[in-house]
Amino acid sequence: CLGIARCFEAIYDIRISNYIPKPQESPYQAVLKASGASPQCSIMVEDSQPNLHTAARLGMKTILVGADSDGDCRFDAVTATAREAARVVQQWQEEA
Repeated sequence: CLGIARCFEAIYDIRISNYIPKPQESPYQAVLKASGASPQCSIMVEDSQPNLHTAARLGMKTILVGADSDGDCRFDAVTATAREAARVVQQWQEEA
């Protein structure tokens, strides 16, 4: 419904980390390993600031969705909706 399905090769859930939840680092590492992606080539889109802080520490681009950033400049983008986040990702792709 967002028109961004073509942007994803796979979708991972909590099972990949043996049910260890974010914001612990091991789920992020498990997805990076399974996908073969580097953090520098990855984007985390999330509505939880603590989860994005972990992603940012690992070197991922971050998009905070649907929440106030409270002036936190550690996020690469802040959007009101997932649809807006999709536009940000598309813009980054065009700039790359």
